[in-house]
Amino acid sequence: MNNEYQNKPPDRYYGGPSPASESETKCIMKFITRENFYLAINYHSSIMGEYNERILFPWNWSSGHSPHWNDMKEIASLIAEYLPKDYSKGYYSINEYNTSKVGFLRDWAYSEIGTYFFDIEVGGIYKRKSIVFPPNAVLLKIVEKHKNALFALFSHLNQNTLTGILVKNDNQPISNAKICYKLKNTSITKPKKTNDKGYFFLYLNTDRDKFTFFGNNKKFTYHRTLFPLKGEKFVY
Repeated sequence: MNNEYQNKPPDRYYGGPSPASESETKCIMKFITRENFYLAINYHSSIMGEYNERILFPWNWSSGHSPHWNDMKEIASLIAEYLPKDYSKGYYSINEYNTSKVGFLRDWAYSEIGTYFFDIEVGGIYKRKSIVFPPNAVLLKIVEKHKNALFALFSHLNQNTLTGILVKNDNQPISNAKICYKLKNTSITKPKKTNDKGYFFLYLNTDRDKFTFFGNNKKFTYHRTLFPLKGEKFVY
């Protein structure tokens, strides 16, 4: 948004009298919390055009990167490889500029749940005008291109995601357990959580084979060449 502080009801981007005050905002927050997403993507069209054909993710603030910024950058880079621009040369760019702390769903979902959350800004600039609604033939090509990027992403995640299960000594799964991986001591990011069956999902950056994580404060070490990616049990 050009103006992040529009605080009157007639304003285009009026966000309500207080954070998360609007019913549609509460609805999507409840949905994301309930589903506990590992990864999510929002598709946008930049009405002003300044973010067209760009991928954004949490976060790059003046105080520093988010704890999992390098992981998300690697994922964003893979997506961009499959997204040639529609209105200029080259491929989708990855936003590495300083971003705002005001009102972004991607930052909230990452901070609250640990979701790797991406905003993909679709569209372009043609004759100095932002293209939000392209002709149908162009739209179909754009959709197909993004489908191919998603298929490549899912294949990459399948090969680089630890699907683990945190269990007790009696082999019973531990639900809603805190999973901490590369998490800094900060009040603005919370640990990931296991689901109701004890499963958790951790992205493994391709430049590392061995790493440490904590499940309910117990330390675990994982080595991808020694243990399977899918269904590995970690006894608490």
